[in-house]
Amino acid sequence: MKSLRKITAIALTSAMMASFAACNSQQTQETSVTSDTSVINIETSATGETSATGDEPQITNENGEFLIDGETFEERYGSQLGSYLNHQYTFDDIKIPQEESNYYMIHQFVEFNNMAKSGYDLPLTSEGLVDLSYEFSEGLDVEGYEIKNVGDMMKSYAEVSIACTYICIDLGKEYGIEISDRTYSKTEDQIEAVRTLATETGLTLDQFLSVNYGPGFTEQDFRDILINYYYYEDFVDAYPIPEELTEVPSVVHALFEAREGLTTPEEDTAAYNKATEFLASCTTPDDIMTKGTEMAEEKIVAECAQYQVVRGKFVIEFQDWAYDENRQVGDMGIVKTSFGYHVMGFLGMEPLSDEERNYLASELASDEIYSVYYAEVHDFGTKDEYSDPVPVIDESAETEETIAESLQLDENGNIIIETTASDPALKIGADKESKGVMVTRIIAACVGGVAIFAIIGLIIATIAGDKKKKNEEPDESEDVFSEEPVENKPEAEKKAEPKEENKKED
Repeated sequence: MKSLRKITAIALTSAMMASFAACNSQQTQETSVTSDTSVINIETSATGETSATGDEPQITNENGEFLIDGETFEERYGSQLGSYLNHQYTFDDIKIPQEESNYYMIHQFVEFNNMAKSGYDLPLTSEGLVDLSYEFSEGLDVEGYEIKNVGDMMKSYAEVSIACTYICIDLGKEYGIEISDRTYSKTEDQIEAVRTLATETGLTLDQFLSVNYGPGFTEQDFRDILINYYYYEDFVDAYPIPEELTEVPSVVHALFEAREGLTTPEEDTAAYNKATEFLASCTTPDDIMTKGTEMAEEKIVAECAQYQVVRGKFVIEFQDWAYDENRQVGDMGIVKTSFGYHVMGFLGMEPLSDEERNYLASELASDEIYSVYYAEVHDFGTKDEYSDPVPVIDESAETEETIAESLQLDENGNIIIETTASDPALKIGADKESKGVMVTRIIAACVGGVAIFAIIGLIIATIAGDKKKKNEEPDESEDVFSEEPVENKPEAEKKAEPKEENKKED
């Protein structure tokens, strides 16, 4: 368990907002749940299924089981998910409540179900849900997980998230970081928002939660999960940043765009010449900012801005120029990156701003959590045996051959999963190297129930109407030179990824 990936603040937030998927197809209307730091847009039926008279929502079936949109817990999640629930996990000598591990499993099921309904070539059962029994053409052994089917992959992500949630809490105790009043307040605000949703469906909060997370899941269980989630913010706020990292280079730049692979040699040369002429017209970094701002308004340069250059946040050439040990205040130059030609000016070293401090602390904190997980410092897992999910048989369903014809396959008959336009297609069931990349990326983006899953999003997601997520093209007006980590690319999670409005594009 060796290779470590960086999980940045952008990746964490993006993934946190990524999982608002639907498990049913009822008529919906938009609502929103708001906390201090985020607005979670949701879709949910306002009143659930109506009774025969049409006067009140139908809240129970003939067996007395509670309903949301006319469905019980079992009907919402199908017949396969049950084999992944009610297992006893431990973290060192701590017994993890089964309601909590169930929550993570359900969350990941919703994620995979969303993928299956949003363009990824993951098959659905006749119940209309992702098929957890679907087997890959070859078994996978990725970072210690033996993965033979979709259910195994789903379980591995959930387990990583559970473990990293408790690693964060353990590290917080080591650093003496306490749960803040803000965390308690945000937790209660969120609970009250969900209570309002429960009332609209005709259920109490506990009844509402039990339909989403299973019998026995209560308000207190939900409260404990939310506190664990919001605690990550406390952990980041108080995370000890090494003193040598508390000052960073401050630079200005004006970008003459010439995107690699999208620009002709003639266009590239023209961009370089414009950058050279512009640099010659500037005598100080202030000139770069003043003249560059005017040229940005005229669309001559793609961007002109001042930045604190935090390591790992910017493309390497941009970063290396700023961190050159011989760099002096007032230095100027041209830096070529995959985005074009940056006319740079060095302003000196500055203390981290609050925004950059939070970014760096989040990156360092998530790195430490992840490294502890891979070092296997803690005894985490379950001794309970898992049974394989039973394939859903539907005599009227298409044959296996017909289903295979509907999937996007390579020349060897392996399912191809498309990621983004900038990321090559990755195969499930293909060669182990490709599959390993796919699985490792998704696991990396799932690390730490600490902060990268939609703890709140899931409670909403499971009552949402069926909705396909559409991949959005990057906004060309966004900052175009900062480096997006691998984990910030669409995964199971994400993330969807959702969508950090101020995200800096790769």
